Amino acid sequence: MELRTVRTDASWGNSAADLNENFSRTNIEIEKLKLLSVAFKGYFTDSASLGSAVPSPVPGDYAWAGSPFPGTVYQCQTAGTWTNTGAVPDMSGVDLNNWNQADW
Repeated sequence: MELRTVRTDASWGNSAADLNENFSRTNIEIEKLKLLSVAFKGYFTDSASLGSAVPSPVPGDYAWAGSPFPGTVYQCQTAGTWTNTGAVPDMSGVDLNNWNQADW
């Protein structure tokens, strides 16, 4: 990642643009790191969109893909390859029946 140099002798208007650009570039790199550190990669409507979004999975990565939601669990067991496990994701839910009568 290459950051812009913020000159100490520049006007605030010029420096502000450089600072904002640096913050934006830094944020992009932070988001990339988040994806690397979280095994669950999200939900995708099909395996093609999963492969496009995460083309190089590492063993332990998993995602949900398929329609209708939630699809099936895809897991990386071999670096760079998504495998459809055929398992339906376990979705815990919240019972909203009579929620307004609950004793909070």
